[in-house]
Amino acid sequence: MTSKKMFIGFDCHKETHHCVGIDIEGKEILNFELKNTFDEMHNTSLLFVQLSEEYKIIIGVEGSRYYGIHLADSLKIHGFEVLEVCSNITRSRRRTTWGTGKSDPVDALIVARTVRDEYEKLSELNYDQATEVIINISRRREDLVQMRAIELRRLHAFLTVLNPEYKKKGDILQKKVRNYWLNYCKRQIPKAKDKLLASKLHCIKSLIYTITFLQQSVDTIDAQLEAAKTKDVEILMSIKGIGLISACKILSYIGNINRFSSSSKLAAYAGLSPVTFASGKYLCHKSSLKGNRKLNSVYYSIALTASQNDPISKAYYLRKQQEGKTKKQALLCLARRILKLTFGLLTKQEFYDSKVHTNKISESLTQDKKLINI
Repeated sequence: MTSKKMFIGFDCHKETHHCVGIDIEGKEILNFELKNTFDEMHNTSLLFVQLSEEYKIIIGVEGSRYYGIHLADSLKIHGFEVLEVCSNITRSRRRTTWGTGKSDPVDALIVARTVRDEYEKLSELNYDQATEVIINISRRREDLVQMRAIELRRLHAFLTVLNPEYKKKGDILQKKVRNYWLNYCKRQIPKAKDKLLASKLHCIKSLIYTITFLQQSVDTIDAQLEAAKTKDVEILMSIKGIGLISACKILSYIGNINRFSSSSKLAAYAGLSPVTFASGKYLCHKSSLKGNRKLNSVYYSIALTASQNDPISKAYYLRKQQEGKTKKQALLCLARRILKLTFGLLTKQEFYDSKVHTNKISESLTQDKKLINI
C-alpha cells in the first residue's frame, strides 16, 4: 500500500462538477471539470481507480446530498472513502483566502484543502433511506409553511385595507372564515363601483385559493410524515415537549446521529455551545450566534413548550432563574439539556423514561460549568 496521499475536492452543480486534487504539501495534481452525467461520473471513478495504484485517495464532496449525490454513490461503489464537506465550512475558509475570488476551481480547491486539514473532523457520507425520506418530506413542509406565511401576510394587508375590523370574523386559517371572505368577494365583485376595489377583491379571492391549497398540501405532508415515522422519530417523541413535526425537523437537520462524536459537538452545530471571551482578567461566556440557526430555533421552541408543560423541565427552568439567569438564558440552558438528552437517546437507541434518566442528566449537567452563561 502506497504512503502517498491525494486529497480530492469536488464542487458540485446542476450541470457540471469541478474536481481538484492536491498532495499533502498542497501541490495541485488534478484540475478538471466533468459533466453531471452517469457516464462522466463512471469514467472519473475509473480514473481514480487507476490513480489509486500510486496514491491513497481521500475524497470530499460538497453537495453530496443534492447535486453531488450520484457522484458520491459512484465513488462509493468503486470503493472510495467519500467525506461530506458542508458548504458553511468552505464558505468560511474562502473568506480567509485572499485574492482568489469565487469560482468552481477555487471552491473545489478549498474542499480538497478542507479534507486534508480536517480529515478527522469530517464524517463519512453515510445515510439510510428511511431518514432521507423524513428529511425530504420535512424540508418540503418547511417550504410550504413559509409560502403560506408569505401569502397570509399579503392577505392580511389586503383585508386590512378592505375592512380594518376583519379579524372580528375569526382567524383566516380557519376554513369557515376563509369561505366567508371568499363568498364575500364573489358577491361584491359584480357590485364594485370602481376598478380599484374590484382588483382588491380579485386579489383577496386569489390569495384565499392559494392559502387553501397550501394548507391542504401541509395537511397531506403531515400525513406522510406520520406514515414515514422511524424508530428515531418515536424516540424523540418520547421526550415531553417534542411532537411529530419537531422530531422530524431535528432529524432533518441532524441526519445520522453518528456524524457527531459527542453531545458537545452537536451543541456546537446547533449554536447552543457557549463562546468564551477573555482578555486579561476579563472573562465571560456568551451564547453562540453560529451553527445551524434553524436547528437552534427548533430546540428553543421545544424548550419553551417543555418549560410550560413538563414538570421536570419547568423545575429545571425555574432553578436556573433562581441562580440569576434571565428567562432567555434559562430557556437556552433547558434547550441544551434537551439536546444532550436527545443525543444520548438516539445514540443508545433508547426511549425516554423520566424515572431512569432524570437523575443521570442532572448529575451530568452539574459538571458543565459553562452551560450557556450569557
